[in-house]
Amino acid sequence: MTVRRFALLIGSNRATSSTLPGVDKDMTDFATFLRSDGGGAWEPNEMLSIPAPSLTGLSSVLALTRTDVDYLLLVFGGHGGCDPDTRKSYVCLNDRDNIPVSELGNRARRQLIISDACRTLEPMILPESTVKVSGSRPVLAAPVPTYRQTCRALYDAAIAGAEEGTVVMHSCSVNQEAGDTHLGGVFTQLLLRMCRYWAQDTSDGLFARSVRRVDDVFPDLKRRTTEKNYPQEPVLQHGRRRIMFPIAVA
Repeated sequence: MTVRRFALLIGSNRATSSTLPGVDKDMTDFATFLRSDGGGAWEPNEMLSIPAPSLTGLSSVLALTRTDVDYLLLVFGGHGGCDPDTRKSYVCLNDRDNIPVSELGNRARRQLIISDACRTLEPMILPESTVKVSGSRPVLAAPVPTYRQTCRALYDAAIAGAEEGTVVMHSCSVNQEAGDTHLGGVFTQLLLRMCRYWAQDTSDGLFARSVRRVDDVFPDLKRRTTEKNYPQEPVLQHGRRRIMFPIAVA
């Protein structure tokens, strides 16, 4: 089974005068994890990192994948907030453009959005318009080594077996700030560390057999995040979905 997947990593420090020292490290570490066997054995041509994109640029990238991707993984690290009137959480793409988290995806049938941004109650300034651009099909991955191939196959099967829709992992609750240091975001670094350690402990290096899904990881991730940076409390939004997307394999 081949699943057409695409990962979009967005890191932005250009929204305010307040610099987040860990954003660049988070994006680099997340890309490294995804390329690893335990992270799903993603290939470089299935991933794109765009720092501080314009709303037009982001719309163009999402349009390229709208019809040609079965699964979208979108990771954001940077500034954000929650509009007190609409109660919609949003992220700051740059010093001009904000976008609701609910509009970050490309409407693929299966989407996982991970947002490591504050959700403090601040009004969101919406852009006047969004430009939509059509594009071509992304390139599929090349053949891979045996163990890596089994990791990809298992990851793809887990995506295909998950219920359709969008799942969002917020690094904090509404009206909270998300912890960040020069070592990275508290939430993102804990998530990556938990997944890496699980994959290392579980893997036999020969054949991938085990899957960790978002809901397998989240309860412990939530507890550890709050313990490390009280009162930061992550939130998982999944509606009525019971079978969620993979986050690691081994």
